[in-house]
Amino acid sequence: MVMLPFMRCGTFRTKAASVEASLLKHETPRFVGTSDVGFWQTFQAKGYPWDADRAAYYYERSPLTHAARVTTPTLFIHPENDLRCPIEQSEQFYMALKMMGKVPVEFVRTPASWHVGTSKPSQYLAYWEKMVEWFVKYVEIRPEEYE
Repeated sequence: MVMLPFMRCGTFRTKAASVEASLLKHETPRFVGTSDVGFWQTFQAKGYPWDADRAAYYYERSPLTHAARVTTPTLFIHPENDLRCPIEQSEQFYMALKMMGKVPVEFVRTPASWHVGTSKPSQYLAYWEKMVEWFVKYVEIRPEEYE
């Protein structure tokens, strides 16, 4: 998530959020089986998500588990060719928030791009313009407060 000076991480004061390449890796075995680094998660978690003694560990750490608590307008931007954080991870979280209908959400797929970039400079520009547009829509920005 992009954190700007006017956002307070870990509080309910966050007025808008932008999530790039979302990851729900703790939710189910999907991340372990679809990411190019899924094996690393099993090492960190000291077991597989399908192991009975580790299932709660994965479940408790999943952002999707806590989706009902989200109170912040959220923009999801995800590269279509991301092998590190497969796009279905963002799609799941986006759909959960969309179906709950408690906060504004938007989903932007970035074609021909991967986890850390794209070969098209214009796509970088469009990505940042969309993010700025999202924050301007939900946050009153007062530059004089940050000088």
